Amino acid sequence: MSRKSALNLNQPWPWPPEFRVAVENLSRLFGPRPRSLLPPDPKAASIAQVVSTEKELDRLVADKLQHWAWAVFASSLLQRRNSVVPRLRDCASGYQPRPGMQLSGHNYASLARQTMHEISEQLGCVKSFMLSPAFTAVVNDASTGRAVDHDAILHTTNRLMEYHSNFLSITERCLHTPVDPGANVLVQDTWAVALCPLIGYDQFIVTLCHRVAEARELLAYSQGRDISVDDANLIITLPKGLKEHINGQINRYTQ
Repeated sequence: MSRKSALNLNQPWPWPPEFRVAVENLSRLFGPRPRSLLPPDPKAASIAQVVSTEKELDRLVADKLQHWAWAVFASSLLQRRNSVVPRLRDCASGYQPRPGMQLSGHNYASLARQTMHEISEQLGCVKSFMLSPAFTAVVNDASTGRAVDHDAILHTTNRLMEYHSNFLSITERCLHTPVDPGANVLVQDTWAVALCPLIGYDQFIVTLCHRVAEARELLAYSQGRDISVDDANLIITLPKGLKEHINGQINRYTQ
């Protein structure tokens, strides 16, 4: 039996448990630091940490405590992400069509194909930006302790979150477009595809905040020695089987 014939296109792509948890997390506000069972370490008081309010971010920029550049970078991303949680919750809620003429399955399949194309284009833009001198200069200076312009950090995080906003708008369009009820399975699969960039951003921001917290703990005991923590990478991929399922759905309506 071929791979294509094995697909059950009468049912949506089945969400793995880890995918469902990631979508549930889209609807939650993220805290600035991971929970700790231990009391705050007094040795870390002079080391910057991720903050969750604009006032605290301004203070972080003004004080420039040790490790401040990465703390500002993570804090800015976190705050921009948390500011759109109501929209993320709507995206995690699924299909919510606005009033209007319903698209046929054929026409929504064209929208689904356009969605995949736009996501691919935006991913290319994100990759190019994160490889650009403007981005790598901020990352390299923050990592090596060289002088960093806080405006450059904020400009970089704002650009990165502009792409997040684009991904969010793409998802909203998929979910707000009225569609013939007979094409609901196609809508469900398109929704899953559109959620993937938002999930990737969420996981990146959370990991980055955790890395800043880990570095803060290590710096408190480093006595001036260099420290190292694992990287935080922005990774956006489609889960196994989703690409085949959405392509099968699109072909079902367009061929």
